Amino acid sequence: MDDIAPLAPASTSYRRVFVVLVTLVLLLKQLQGIQKSSVGFSYNNNNVEYKAINNLVLNISLKDDSRNATVTTSESNDTSPPNWKKSDEQVEESTVSFKTTSVAATLQPSSTNISINHNDLLPACQIRVSNMLLAHYEVIESVAKLMPYEYLQPNLLPGNTTTTTTTDTNNSITCNPRNLNFEFDVKSDGSVRPKSWLADFNQRVSNTSIVDHATGIQRSFGQAVQTKFVVQENWDITIQASCPCNEITQSWLLDTSSKDAPHICIHHGLCKWTRGLPNAIYMSPHHERYFVPSALPRMVKAPNKPTMHTQNKKLEICTIGSIGRRKWDFFTPFFQNSTNAKFWPKIRIRMLGRGHMPPLMAQYKNKTEIKCKQLNDDRKFYAFVMACDILILPIDKEGGYKNYFKSPPDSEWKLSGTIPPIIAYQKSFLLPQELVELYQNELPMHLPHGGYDDESDMSFAEALSLLLEEMLPR
Repeated sequence: MDDIAPLAPASTSYRRVFVVLVTLVLLLKQLQGIQKSSVGFSYNNNNVEYKAINNLVLNISLKDDSRNATVTTSESNDTSPPNWKKSDEQVEESTVSFKTTSVAATLQPSSTNISINHNDLLPACQIRVSNMLLAHYEVIESVAKLMPYEYLQPNLLPGNTTTTTTTDTNNSITCNPRNLNFEFDVKSDGSVRPKSWLADFNQRVSNTSIVDHATGIQRSFGQAVQTKFVVQENWDITIQASCPCNEITQSWLLDTSSKDAPHICIHHGLCKWTRGLPNAIYMSPHHERYFVPSALPRMVKAPNKPTMHTQNKKLEICTIGSIGRRKWDFFTPFFQNSTNAKFWPKIRIRMLGRGHMPPLMAQYKNKTEIKCKQLNDDRKFYAFVMACDILILPIDKEGGYKNYFKSPPDSEWKLSGTIPPIIAYQKSFLLPQELVELYQNELPMHLPHGGYDDESDMSFAEALSLLLEEMLPR
């Protein structure tokens, strides 16, 4: 129930009276089949002003002589201000009267509004989050925590994008849209990654909740279980965290009759089958309806045993993702420039992803420390990422990562996996300049960072040198 603002001390008894009155009227109207979301009224001297909210007229008046209170309710389709008249001239559907005990003080003028939200008496809206693909488990948590409420709200009332109440086929209220409960199930092949994700999620996220203090919206999180994608029971919303782009997904989004409908899809890139559908959401600012999935685990990497080589901590420069699909020759001008030799003893380049040490980088291991580590366990992976000082993305539009850019005409407008950790862990970064500009509203631009021309290896080398100059002690 919404907070009730304090009244003047002399009006305490009246406040209790009116709270009881309104509660009785709400219950009576519910029995009569009138579903309304809220009522409201305000004090003014010895009278109580009344107004129509959501077509429900609630008239309350006080009689000075006997301290009687009369409540009259009626339905109205007229949204204009009502013509206030005496209660006996109105169409009465139910009247509740009672006599209060003698009150020495009189009601004082007040502009305080008292509102009772009917939705607060309803159960939480149940939202199911799952994944159709055996990948991108890291997105599931972000869907529940970070998806803007404006993308969920229209789905809480099918066919009506202006209300915030879920209804059934009889248009009756079924859940409280200010209280969202998320349940999770993941499709798994039994490999290490989904197992580690499940273990971490259930230990860290399950049975917790967060509240948006600006809106009062509460999000609660249940257990994550391993299951197959089947319709098992009724849900107020079903969200797929990794939807494939095909005609089946289009049909699933358009389906409003299933027990788990309405449906929302999270896409990782452009999809011709669902483009333009309001319940198709994306994960990068290439698109109009998007959010960046940056709710990631916060792990602490176990420190290395102190040695002669680790006593002086080196600046960790990390890449994330498929090692074989990075533009490693961007480093050639950096290592060929002798003025950069001052940096080499102070840095460590760490490759975190699938693949092996690129031959081109192996030849520079005599100049600086270069590590290549493949991590399948999410907990270990994010622990290493959190230990990084700079996250870099050496790619260009001509290679296999043109889809991360917006400018190529055939780009699929995808999110790079390097972006969410930069945001989640507030890391310095080095990205193609086009991506810096694209994500500038999400990236920690207040930290040391750099952008480079992805068509020039010299531009990358110079941007890296400038960033190291800024971050390393002189």
